[in-house]
Amino acid sequence: VSKARRMGLRHDMALAMERCGEMFFKSGDTFWADHYLEGALNHYIEWEALAKANHLYDKHRSHLSENIEDSLKEKAEAIEKNGRLSVFESMAFSCHLMPELSSS
Repeated sequence: VSKARRMGLRHDMALAMERCGEMFFKSGDTFWADHYLEGALNHYIEWEALAKANHLYDKHRSHLSENIEDSLKEKAEAIEKNGRLSVFESMAFSCHLMPELSSS
């Protein structure tokens, strides 16, 4: 993780943080699992790998902090404002993060 950070390799950071989070989750250390999984989610969003972010979020939704949902939605909105994410993709991403909104 630290080497990817030093070299500025966002893709590798996302993957490494996901693997660390999964390892800590399996060992029962939810503090560090959440730390690394939330970091991975942030890097996947910055990488614009929304499908991967959605998958990881769904897999670990039950124990991630409540703030991560807002953070991910804000990042998706920022990407959309910069024209790198279509309105359709942003809506799908937001509905995926908060399915209760899509069912009303």
